[in-house]
Amino acid sequence: MADTTTTPVVETPVAPAPKAKAPKAKAPANGKPKAPKKAAKKAKTAPKSKPMPNGKSVHAAEPKREPVWNPRRVAFVKALRTLGATTEQSARTAAEVGAKMGTVGGVKMSTRLDLVKIIGDVYRTAELVHNGFVKTVRLEGERELRYYLTAKGTSTTFPQPE
Repeated sequence: MADTTTTPVVETPVAPAPKAKAPKAKAPANGKPKAPKKAAKKAKTAPKSKPMPNGKSVHAAEPKREPVWNPRRVAFVKALRTLGATTEQSARTAAEVGAKMGTVGGVKMSTRLDLVKIIGDVYRTAELVHNGFVKTVRLEGERELRYYLTAKGTSTTFPQPE
């Protein structure tokens, strides 16, 4: 007959894996500890400012170039001419100019007043204002800018598209 004895199961605990040691910093040959590295200073690359001669911009003497007469700018100037906006008193708002411009390049300008303001002068650096074709004025008690043509804007001829 066969022997039916069982052997007891003995569980041995598993030892955790040894932790990796951080490498020690080597001491320099002279025996003194190293100082921590300092952040490198940024190079000063900004140009030095020049004083403005006679209160004018440094670039004031440079010639102004003719603006690029795209269909929107042409429509803007023509709308101001049609409205008779040639003085500060007859200056018109962007809504009035946009309604007179109609549709330019498939965009109805009366509904896109933001485009009309960009064409005219949003940040006072627009080409028509900068080159002296259009001026802006803000009447007392109004928040909206008004636009009017200068003598240069009323007499300019637009180049024919090629």
